[in-house]
Amino acid sequence: MALPSRLGAFMVGAALGSAQCFYWLHTDVTNVAEAMTRKIASVRLEIEEKDRVAGMKVSAIESATKNYRAVEAVPDGVHAGSSA
Repeated sequence: MALPSRLGAFMVGAALGSAQCFYWLHTDVTNVAEAMTRKIASVRLEIEEKDRVAGMKVSAIESATKNYRAVEAVPDGVHAGSSA
């Protein structure tokens, strides 16, 4: 009669162990998912910041190019801003 009680105890232990294993697996998966969500958000912010900085650089280059072309267009001996 000792066999069924030992078998029952083993089955209960296995069931509890499995439940605990699934709990920890779920917790680990949830933690990884949350960490990946934070990392994705961080990378998005980094990309947006780099895009903003690149846009400012492009605007500065375009502005400098316009100013250079305006200076080039002024005939020799005539100063920009004066009427000739």
